[in-house]
Amino acid sequence: MIYSKSGVAEAGCVFTTPNGDGTESTWLVTEYDPARLRIAFTWVKPGQVAAQIAISLHKNPEGNTTALIRYSYTGLSATGNQEIESYDKKWFEHKMKGWEAAINHYLRTGKAISAAAAEDENS
Repeated sequence: MIYSKSGVAEAGCVFTTPNGDGTESTWLVTEYDPARLRIAFTWVKPGQVAAQIAISLHKNPEGNTTALIRYSYTGLSATGNQEIESYDKKWFEHKMKGWEAAINHYLRTGKAISAAAAEDENS
């Protein structure tokens, strides 16, 4: 965590995450609205990719929850454009399974694991 008034996710919070190539991405929480079940982030992988992610949750009549996730990617270089071009349906489905596994692990145990670790478990 680089900056947070409360020590947890909040609007304006800044943190980093490691990338597989040894670099770090810097994240900024751009919206945090627990009452409306919404959060949004912007992240930058320097010199390569910038992304926006918006997540909203909706309770279903069956008693479960649907997550709506919107992504927007921008290449910051030729290398970044190539990376984005590799984000196909198979890549996205694998990524979402990792997110789902990480979230479900937390809900079951109260302990966080990274989505990347969960993706590795699902490989």
